[in-house]
Amino acid sequence: MGVISPDRSVVGARGESPVQHDLRAGVVRSIEILGTGFFTHGQNDALRRKLESNELSAEDYFRQLVRVVYRLLFLFLAEGRGLLHPPEAGSAARARYDEDLSVRRLRALVSTTLGTDDCGLWRSLSRVTMCLGRTDGCADLGLPGLGSFLWSSEATPNLPGPAPEHRGPPVAIRDRDLLDAVRVLCVQQQAGDEAVPAENDE
Repeated sequence: MGVISPDRSVVGARGESPVQHDLRAGVVRSIEILGTGFFTHGQNDALRRKLESNELSAEDYFRQLVRVVYRLLFLFLAEGRGLLHPPEAGSAARARYDEDLSVRRLRALVSTTLGTDDCGLWRSLSRVTMCLGRTDGCADLGLPGLGSFLWSSEATPNLPGPAPEHRGPPVAIRDRDLLDAVRVLCVQQQAGDEAVPAENDE
């Protein structure tokens, strides 16, 4: 792939089960797909300049990509267990999220399409990230405010989505690249959601 050379120990651990090993392989492959997708998109000149000048190191880029993948895994798990929306979220708000912004929708798309050069799926995922990063969430989508570092713009400062909370020009990634990254996570995550990793910033 050549764009990033990740230290795979960031997402690995000794003594892991076969399920954890398989999930780790999917995480690493997903990171590689996203890393290449962001790097090669024509809109992301600023990101390429930072990487080529080492203003953004390969290690820091990798860590930000890890966080994007962990967000996806969190959403896989929370949606799958019905834990993403608080009990007070209305049915209309839940339906809006599910139909337009959910990772369930992404997981359905990977089995029916290869994706296009559009960047609409990244814009949708960025909106979810923005809402969960707020302390008050988003009542219109029934999303809670998690307010944790993982969902903050500081967690991925060089991969900002098209949201007012993010500083600088937004990056873009083609729908087909994002779906490829989700596809490999889906294949591995089906083996067991107990293997979803926790963020590691060592």
